[in-house]
Amino acid sequence: MRLNRCKLANREGLVFDRWLMVSDLDGTLLNHHDYRVTEALPMLQQLEKMAIPVIFNTSKTFAELRLLVQQLGNRHPFIVENGSAVAIPEDYFPKDFQGKHLAEAQIVPGYRVIVTGRGVDEINAFVGKIDPGAINFNECPLHQAMELTGLSASEASHAQQREYSVPLIFANTDQQT
Repeated sequence: MRLNRCKLANREGLVFDRWLMVSDLDGTLLNHHDYRVTEALPMLQQLEKMAIPVIFNTSKTFAELRLLVQQLGNRHPFIVENGSAVAIPEDYFPKDFQGKHLAEAQIVPGYRVIVTGRGVDEINAFVGKIDPGAINFNECPLHQAMELTGLSASEASHAQQREYSVPLIFANTDQQT
């Protein structure tokens, strides 16, 4: 987790300081063994009381993060699939603060999504050309995804809903060069 201080300017040009928390999830905010956030809840609640936004930056998918932020009551933007897209709640910024990136963002119910990475179809095409001899997590059967990750059926299904990344699992890492 990282607490960042940033300077913002309002329409009148007045500059003010604002704090912002950016955090990874797996093994940081979420317990590495069971993916629970229980231990971090008091800190998250304190940051919310202090009006310090908590921005999640993770390898998880939009589907996974959407559920987590709803469960936590987090109403702030989040970053998915290792920086490949930024999801901003629909009414997060004032209407007169749209800017080029928000104006061009994809609209998903409740969010505007700014895509910064490549699409999964393009990545899959590349992976198919190089044929790395690995399991493509996005394309493996759900039961195999559950075995590989230890996730429930619902959780594994959300993890497989990748739009901008392709996790590869190698059967024998000793043979990799």
